[in-house]
Amino acid sequence: MSFLTVLPLMVPATVFAMGIQITFIRMGLNNTVAGVILAHLIYSLPYAVRLIMDGTRAVGIALEEQARVLGAGPFQAFRRTTLPMLVPVILSAVSMSYIVSFSQYFLTLLLGGGRIKTFAVVMVPYLQSGSRNIACVYSILFMGITLLVFAVFERIAGYWTGQMAGGYYES
Repeated sequence: MSFLTVLPLMVPATVFAMGIQITFIRMGLNNTVAGVILAHLIYSLPYAVRLIMDGTRAVGIALEEQARVLGAGPFQAFRRTTLPMLVPVILSAVSMSYIVSFSQYFLTLLLGGGRIKTFAVVMVPYLQSGSRNIACVYSILFMGITLLVFAVFERIAGYWTGQMAGGYYES
């Protein structure tokens, strides 16, 4: 089963983009914001699934089973034992998907038809034209936004791991 999660990563981005463009043209999603967002989700999904699968395997089900033995229902056992331990893993998966999506140039350009502007679509022409000063400013903004997003993710992960370490429990 884990082999299937790696399979989409073996397809070159150009092949993926051309295939999804043909599909999106038939569905009327080409050159739309919804189409670009959906393509980014589909493209980054294998990275997230792989990380979450590995994290779930590492966490195991022993604590959840113990909670069930002690009287917790299935949802409550998952929410109180497994989910708090998976939050850092889920945030890592979201971070990886964010990196893959935020830096996507070709996929956005092809499916957005040049009308959908993302940071990469705006920045790359400055890099190609030799406008190094403007390209440097965009690169710094690119890094700044990414660092800000990661700081928020780190804060959320710290909040959840603090709860796991004995912060609070509601009944």
